[in-house]
Amino acid sequence: MATTREDRAAKRELLVTAAADVLRTEGVAGCTVRSIAARAGLSKSTIHYYLEDIDELVDMAFTRLMDQFVELMERTAASATNPFDAVWAAAEVYVRMGRSRDRRIPLMTFEVLVTASRTNRLHTVRPVMDNIGAVFRRLLGSTGIDHSRQTADVLLATLIGIIVRAEIQNVPLDKAFRELAEVIHVPPPSAAVGRLLRRAPPTRPTPQPITA
Repeated sequence: MATTREDRAAKRELLVTAAADVLRTEGVAGCTVRSIAARAGLSKSTIHYYLEDIDELVDMAFTRLMDQFVELMERTAASATNPFDAVWAAAEVYVRMGRSRDRRIPLMTFEVLVTASRTNRLHTVRPVMDNIGAVFRRLLGSTGIDHSRQTADVLLATLIGIIVRAEIQNVPLDKAFRELAEVIHVPPPSAAVGRLLRRAPPTRPTPQPITA
């Protein structure tokens, strides 16, 4: 029979998994006590019993999703045959996830950041965002270009704009990446990058995993 501590850990894990699924598909606005409890198959009072508040649960769910997202970026980049293709492979994962109808991770990230800023909870999301930036800084550092850290910051800041522009103007991803390559002064992605994404195995750390 499970101990009280084990039961508490299991319930928290169930709630975090449910909250991550709601956050991924419905955004911050959808993360209500009612919707998360219903997704977990638990009563609303369970959330208040096992967690301090809904904000704590959303923070944990956001961290869970972003950990999966970073893992997918890193595994896809690791399959590249040269450093520049590794950068573009990670960037394409980022953009594709932003344009997927039910997995808009980058846009959800922006929504979480705005909400955290309004509620004075930026300290809870900064480490997660630092992890994404670190992926691009490491990958660009491996290319040997000058000012790789600053270039990584520009790249990451521009990717959200590419997602929004593609939605509004229907700009092909390869065209957007060629333009971005000129801006950050690196070689454009090769044809091998698209093949990397098609070969990338899905990540399986939790139920409802993130896949490209």
